[in-house]
Amino acid sequence: QDRWWEGGKAITLTEQNFYDYVGKDKHVVVDFFAQFCIWCKRMVPEYDKLAEQYMGDQKTRGDVIIAKIDGGTYRNLAMKYGVA
Repeated sequence: QDRWWEGGKAITLTEQNFYDYVGKDKHVVVDFFAQFCIWCKRMVPEYDKLAEQYMGDQKTRGDVIIAKIDGGTYRNLAMKYGVA
């Protein structure tokens, strides 16, 4: 089975670690995705390029963090940010 949402260069967020990154002293680009969404799947390479450009091999380098969260699994956060 294609589990395209796993891995990649963007930091994977959950309800448990979301606010460890969001609302702190760095800018955060968060991709709220859905596992069934073909457009979300097609954006993965672009988010990987963005993460490589801004973070490189270090997840905390620079002023920008590129992250992703499964909006289907974490619906409360998706709704809070107007994504659902």
